[in-house]
Amino acid sequence: MEIIFRISLVLLLHFFVATEASDSPLVKIAQGEVEGVHLKSRDGKTYSAFMGIPYANKQEKFELAEPVSSWDGIKDATKFGSVCPQWNLFRNKFEGDEECLFVNIFTPNVHANYPVMVFIHGGGFFFGNSNENGADYFMDEEVVFVTINYRLSALGFLSTGDRALPGNLGLKDQRLALQFIQQNIKSFGGDPKRVTLFGESAGSASVNYHILSPGSADLFQSAICHSGSSLNAWALSPDPKIPAFDLAKKLNCPTTDSAGLKKCLKSKSINEILKHSIVENPLENLVKFAPVVELPSPHAVITEHPEVLYKTGRFNKVPLVMTICEKEGLLINSGLIMKDEKLLAEVNDEWMEHAPSYFLYDDPNVSKDAKDIISKRIYKFYFGDKKISQETFDNLTNLYSDSFFIHEIRNTILLHAKHAPVYPIILGFEGYEWSQLMRFGYEKPLGMTHADDLPFLFNYELYPKFVPKSFPETTSKYFVKAWVTMATQGNPNINQQVEGWAPVSKDEIKKGKLKWLLAKRVPKIIEDPFYERMNMWDKVSKKLKAQKKKRDEL
Repeated sequence: MEIIFRISLVLLLHFFVATEASDSPLVKIAQGEVEGVHLKSRDGKTYSAFMGIPYANKQEKFELAEPVSSWDGIKDATKFGSVCPQWNLFRNKFEGDEECLFVNIFTPNVHANYPVMVFIHGGGFFFGNSNENGADYFMDEEVVFVTINYRLSALGFLSTGDRALPGNLGLKDQRLALQFIQQNIKSFGGDPKRVTLFGESAGSASVNYHILSPGSADLFQSAICHSGSSLNAWALSPDPKIPAFDLAKKLNCPTTDSAGLKKCLKSKSINEILKHSIVENPLENLVKFAPVVELPSPHAVITEHPEVLYKTGRFNKVPLVMTICEKEGLLINSGLIMKDEKLLAEVNDEWMEHAPSYFLYDDPNVSKDAKDIISKRIYKFYFGDKKISQETFDNLTNLYSDSFFIHEIRNTILLHAKHAPVYPIILGFEGYEWSQLMRFGYEKPLGMTHADDLPFLFNYELYPKFVPKSFPETTSKYFVKAWVTMATQGNPNINQQVEGWAPVSKDEIKKGKLKWLLAKRVPKIIEDPFYERMNMWDKVSKKLKAQKKKRDEL
């Protein structure tokens, strides 16, 4: 009798173990089988997570990635893959591995046909990863959520402007991931004909590049851009040879021969390359290696300036949401300056010397005299006869907001809206516990700054959880649902709840004066609050373009 009991117990245990194992989500894609894990959403719904799925074979340094090969057996997708090599700005250390081109796919139902949302992380094209953008909030909705890794810094964006090192490898990685998603997303319950790209900062500029790139056509049907555009000065390298050969010099590589430089760089370690790719002055443009205009080739992302493509209407005309945070410039960089007396003194005492690099008009094709005129004009407009101090703190924040983000984001909106629906949004809700300014030691909220919107969309380990039914959690849920509504119907206005919210009109385009949705405790439509400041920047932009044209004609 005891033997029968033991046999029965063993069989029973075997049944439970087998049942638990078979309960793991398993899908078959073009390359083979993938096994994930079940997780719980914010509201306690079970969803399937498939993490660290490779979309490319292990690639050589400075070479185009190739689509991933098929595999035998079952691919373990129960944990995240490595992040791409980078200098982590917040952890102050090198991290990552060359084998890093992974997608993470999260789905409430592998048998559904839900819209798909693909998020491209930010980080100035030199740091960041997809593993930190938790899916719990989106998994309360009927949507498939995807995040991707791509190569960063010199490894992803170094270019010599020729065929030896054409550049944009990071953007080409993203495109390869989008092709992988098109090929396989049905297996995860996603509809490949309803894909929305969204991203923040450099990820937002990346989304905008895919809007402009013929090679990304048909890979997505709508887009959401948070705080970034291909037209922003930090998002396009005006002369990529300068940072490329500066790196070459530091690494004792050839400084005139592109092919020789490429061969030399391949012999260097990842850490050597990254160590010498860092911008040390926190007030300088931290984006040393950025996307470029390429020579024509089958793999090129863009072969003409983004503004030319927009003005001639040659882009993927998808519905678009473009957002900015109400006080973008607090993080970049007024909040930092006001906490550091040395930096504040430097900005005040050496304005004429440093303003062009601080505010992104230090173009090698523009004369020093022209830059000096612009520097004086900017100072007078924002500060008058006053010094930069606590009294003019908000003015400095506006200056950084305008020069780094708002001016060209607004121009992008006006250009895109001539051909497709665009919904401009100012994000103004605050949640201090989730603010980037915590990193600078601020003890009270100063406004919603760059990247403060992200904790309302994704669950991060770094930030505390929302109190259930609190205003921040309610805001977060509304925010997520609006984005899923955009993915579902090409319009973020949930059940038309915001009265009068419509895409940018022809009249707004003609006048150059936008109506924005101001997303605060009570969302409302407001007249363009940036109009006068943008007129000043339009004049600056006009002078810069005139200088470049004059140089080109010489």
